[in-house]
Amino acid sequence: DKPSKALSIRIEEDGTIMMGGREVNVRRVVANTQTYLAENNTDTAAIQADEEAEHGVVVEVMNQVKIAGISKVSVLVKKG
Repeated sequence: DKPSKALSIRIEEDGTIMMGGREVNVRRVVANTQTYLAENNTDTAAIQADEEAEHGVVVEVMNQVKIAGISKVSVLVKKG
């Protein structure tokens, strides 16, 4: 059973969190990640954060993803 693609999360300049093409509140990241994991066999998440996004939001999303059960989290910074 080969692993599925990584969970992809985008954090916009204004702190908006996008998962699966829709806006997600930071408090819903764990639930959305668990739903993704139920349908996809992966241990990896890729967070694409705008360089202007608040650092605290990025860290919080990383923490939420790890709480949900994903061990490998990478962060890519997107320049404006």
